[in-house]
Amino acid sequence: MERMKKQRRVSWGLFLVGLFVVATGADPINFKRCGCSRPDQVLRIADMRDFQGLVTDYEDGTPIAGVQIQLGDLSATTDLAGMFSFADLAFGEHEFTASKVGFLTEEFHFDLDHATVLPLTFRFRMVHTMDLMVRDTDVSAESPVDNFSHEPELHVSKKGMATHRAFLMFSKEGLPENAQILSATLRTFLLDEVNDMTFSLCHISEPWDHQRVNWINQPGTVDVAAGPHVMLTGSAGAPLSFDVTNYVRDPRFQETPSGSLHPSFGVALFSDRLLRAHVASSEHPQTPLRVEVSYVLGTGDGYEEYP
Repeated sequence: MERMKKQRRVSWGLFLVGLFVVATGADPINFKRCGCSRPDQVLRIADMRDFQGLVTDYEDGTPIAGVQIQLGDLSATTDLAGMFSFADLAFGEHEFTASKVGFLTEEFHFDLDHATVLPLTFRFRMVHTMDLMVRDTDVSAESPVDNFSHEPELHVSKKGMATHRAFLMFSKEGLPENAQILSATLRTFLLDEVNDMTFSLCHISEPWDHQRVNWINQPGTVDVAAGPHVMLTGSAGAPLSFDVTNYVRDPRFQETPSGSLHPSFGVALFSDRLLRAHVASSEHPQTPLRVEVSYVLGTGDGYEEYP
């Protein structure tokens, strides 16, 4: 009989402990491990998990080493196999930033729970650069007919009430169809000395080609510049550059080709002084006028589970 009483006491004790756990949500084991003074401060081990991720090239799936990963206060770097990890990551939604020179810095999102198949694969996009084909023409009062430049320089001036513009056109020919344009810059440079001359890039709002452009018949332009005004005081060789990102992204680049270069819309480079300036044309042998584009492929689709 004495033995039966002891068993009942033990059973009642276990029942009371279980009742405490259910009522407070405390985990006796974790509560003891962490040394917390309150049960609600306990983070259950069941709600955490070691996390592993794999970073690969968006285009060919090659693992990428040396990618810097920043997840809140946590940081990691991918190894030679493209892997990174975080210990005891809480369940739920997370986002991290991935960065490396030559790649587009991006944020990736993922959910972590018991069912998440690890490692997760994240597709990282390389930044590419290329030059767009540019054609130019120097239309001036001395040359009243169309004259696509075959010389290393363009004449940009303002004489009397007539602005002498250098007409330029270029296309996205050669860019992949799924290219996302990050930036586009029109680059050229001065061939002579200037003093406080402002150069502007004006959007040509009407179709044109070298068969129709002359001093009398010129395409219309709009006042909104394709790029910011550039003021220079310098000697020969000073660079000129204009941001034409929005212009190159313009949907009109998808229109029907006109002539040997499409689309037929373009930009006009002109100055604000009653002087003549010379800038490098697309025919310049050393540093020709060009449009430099940086882009990535695809749209960035987060992650895909890696088997």
